[in-house]
Amino acid sequence: GGAAGGAAAEAEGGGEVDASLEAAAAPAAAQPTAAAPAAAQPVALEPLDRTGLGLLCDGEVGRDSPALARHHRLARSLLSAGFARELKPDSEERRRLATLVALPPTTRLRDEERELVWKFRYALTEQPRALTKLLKCVDWSDPREAAHARQIASQWAPAEVGDLLELLGPSFVSAPAWVRQCAVDGLRLRASDEQLVAYLLPLVQAVQYEARLPLP
Repeated sequence: GGAAGGAAAEAEGGGEVDASLEAAAAPAAAQPTAAAPAAAQPVALEPLDRTGLGLLCDGEVGRDSPALARHHRLARSLLSAGFARELKPDSEERRRLATLVALPPTTRLRDEERELVWKFRYALTEQPRALTKLLKCVDWSDPREAAHARQIASQWAPAEVGDLLELLGPSFVSAPAWVRQCAVDGLRLRASDEQLVAYLLPLVQAVQYEARLPLP
């Protein structure tokens, strides 16, 4: 009888333990399981060109080197008016000059190209289209060079109407007033009414580049 009672008590005690374990496990099972974070997907970076190499922007590109600028100023100062009058381009230099003269107005000349045009400026006076190229080569901050440019421009072959319009554009904002006056005088003498009507839009746009009134 005593053994049977002990077995029953043990069975009852074991049942209570099992019930306690089930009760403790029940809240944990009821709690929602947190979703595992999604694995990060690799970002595909498209190359900037077909070689797969990235491109960097060099802030010094397009800027004139101070050392080269000093060299070019020295070389130009040695080409005095008397000496330059005697210079004649060879066949290769004539070919290069012809290419430069034929360039569109928006093309920016390199230092060596400006030096070449300035060197043979007297050999170009008979070419009307070369006038604007010459004036683009002038260092307007140098009073002697600016005065020489005015003197040689007065000896130049008459420029065409389209080239005169270029002298009124943004490329010559820093030039002396006589450059724009030269263009206006040429238009008055050589431009027909039909040409003025055809170029009315660029003429109106040129007003914004005038530094002061009255306009020529």
